Amino acid sequence: VDFESYSYLTYEDIRTKIEALSTDYPDLIEATTSESELGIKHRVSCGDETCVVDIVRLTNRNASGPKKVIFISGAFHGNERLGPNASIYFLEYVIS
Repeated sequence: VDFESYSYLTYEDIRTKIEALSTDYPDLIEATTSESELGIKHRVSCGDETCVVDIVRLTNRNASGPKKVIFISGAFHGNERLGPNASIYFLEYVIS
């Protein structure tokens, strides 16, 4: 991971990165949404579309046995936009 290339990610950037990571690392990343996983309807607007609340699971599907669980919330409150960005960069860092 190139720490010098970090920059603010837009909503679209984050969605694109999640899709790319789940495509590039199918044995490690499972991406879904709160609507499909939990039936929670999305009601907030992100520009011209309704915001999607992503759920991303990072695991090694090829490893057997019990695994440790860490919960990281990238939710943001108000104008606090650091959470989603930090979560995506952390995910990229762990995978690398």
